[in-house]
Amino acid sequence: MFSIHRCRNGVAALLFLLCALPAFGQSFRVQCPPTTTLHPQALPRGAGEPAYTGPSVTGQNSQPTGVVNGAIKCQQISGGDGYATMGDGTQTYLFAFGPLSGLADIQKGLPGTQFASVFNTVGNASTDPTYNGAVGLVPDPESTPPGQLTGHVDPRQIMDIGVMNGNMPAPTMALDEDDEFFLTLTNVGMIMRPDLFEQHTVHFHGYPNASAFFDGVPDASVAINIGASFTYYYLAPDAGTYFWHCHVTPPEHLQMGMVGQIYVRPRQNRVTTATLYDSLVTQQQDPRTKCGTDILCSTPLPPRNSVMHAKNKSGTPTLYAYNDGDGSTAYDVEYPLQIDGFDPNFHFVGMTFNPEPFTDNKDKHFLLNGRS
Repeated sequence: MFSIHRCRNGVAALLFLLCALPAFGQSFRVQCPPTTTLHPQALPRGAGEPAYTGPSVTGQNSQPTGVVNGAIKCQQISGGDGYATMGDGTQTYLFAFGPLSGLADIQKGLPGTQFASVFNTVGNASTDPTYNGAVGLVPDPESTPPGQLTGHVDPRQIMDIGVMNGNMPAPTMALDEDDEFFLTLTNVGMIMRPDLFEQHTVHFHGYPNASAFFDGVPDASVAINIGASFTYYYLAPDAGTYFWHCHVTPPEHLQMGMVGQIYVRPRQNRVTTATLYDSLVTQQQDPRTKCGTDILCSTPLPPRNSVMHAKNKSGTPTLYAYNDGDGSTAYDVEYPLQIDGFDPNFHFVGMTFNPEPFTDNKDKHFLLNGRS
């Protein structure tokens, strides 16, 4: 619940925000541990995704094999509002997510997801165009000893960059099978709608999330208030392309722009043995991905095929869409495509009034990657 308290002199309403935000700012935090139980060794800065050499666990009792796969990856996003310019010049108001980490990569059209060693870097995104770390991350003066990186942030940096920085589409996320993913959502508020106390969540649509607590559906998990942060935790068990969105009043928030994309890269990208198919067979020893016994295995192993794309046109290792075993889903270039529709009248009303009448909703701007 969101309770309203009066500021000094009893003035409430809009002034309530002015007196409350400093206290709320102290609840901004990020979370990106360099090590976990599944990944006990921190990767050095600059290291890539480890090669896949075999299953991490095997047998009915999930006995550990000593093999560590995947890595720890992190991302920070803001939930708030912003504007998008349509092809005809219309300024369209948005409820939207914005980037608060990986800004240098996002400016290049890349996903904002970072290895822990990059995310946990102190820097200033406002002055350093190469900074990919978490916006606002600063040494904690109250840590023992002082100056440790504990997730303590400077809320001013977050507000300076996150306010009115809603993007359409929302920041893209990309990780690999076997990764652990820590995603921090920071609700910076609706500056154009100070009368709204909109909560936000992140829901990976169609993603096989084992925990309802991190599923982003407020009925079964949590929703993030203005001035607060929450870190979602995911394992990446199944390769594929998904989309994610806010699950608070989802028809309204999706129409207003709170939707993005997520990629889960297949293990096949990281296989180092001579035969892709033989490495795929070893996955069947892992009960988490064994076909026929686990829902996370969407298809049985494909037929053995000698056709394999080892290099792409650039002479670099080929990437794959799924664990196909024979290279049939190899690709050379990748372009994210997100198709949406906006009703400009609905968005204009959303800037001044709430709730909007969905009975009159008629999309007039048909968007590809946020542009009409």
